Amino acid sequence: MKLYEYGMINPTTLLFFASCILEPYWAYQESIAILAQRYHVYVMVPDGHDVDTKEDFTSIEKNIKELVKELNRRNIQHFDVAYGLSMGGSMLLHLVTTATISMNHIIIDAGITPYAYPKWICKVILWKDVFLATIIKNNRWLVERLFPPSRYTVKGHDAKEEYDRLMQFFKTYSQTTLKNAFYSANNYYLPKKAPYTDSKIIYWYGELERKQRKKDIAFIKHYLPQCKCKQIDGYNHGELMFAHPKEFYNHVQAFLTI
Repeated sequence: MKLYEYGMINPTTLLFFASCILEPYWAYQESIAILAQRYHVYVMVPDGHDVDTKEDFTSIEKNIKELVKELNRRNIQHFDVAYGLSMGGSMLLHLVTTATISMNHIIIDAGITPYAYPKWICKVILWKDVFLATIIKNNRWLVERLFPPSRYTVKGHDAKEEYDRLMQFFKTYSQTTLKNAFYSANNYYLPKKAPYTDSKIIYWYGELERKQRKKDIAFIKHYLPQCKCKQIDGYNHGELMFAHPKEFYNHVQAFLTI
């Protein structure tokens, strides 16, 4: 686990989880750079997702434990804002419900919530996920069909160059990391009852992923009744943050003014 800082001259703090299952740390940097113009951004990168390290991903629980330890070392007990996408949303939800780090505003962007299935079914789903993800990450044609460059590339960037770089990253992405990330994102620990928090919480999801997020939305509404849900019109999973950093920033700002 690594914790990077940007925009350190800014007084308002924002914890950012750069931790989807398959995306490398550098894929988040356009949105991080815009946020850092206004916020002191702390970027949490889990093991297995930073090209500068050779670690395998272990689990959400272990990464959050290491994050809390590092925050305590730096005497940080509070953030004004926290944001996590996909597995990053899972990490944020685990942090909110198991640690004493306080936050004023929490944005869970299409966060994955734990399965309620028997363990053997979870294992079957895991092997299916790993099998399919292994095929996808080794096949550029499939990657570009599932995540079209026209939708997932920041305007003005070279899509071919970025997807070349992504395919190179996938070559460093171990099967151990793949297996652990898929299992942990779908089976991480949450207390049966969420502890009280006076944080303002919102759950975002893209209009084009609404069907896939149906279970997660229902879980969040039950588990955190104070959480508001917001559909991001016209977008798929993570598309707002990855490809539209200025619009992403505007959505963050709009939530903070509610």
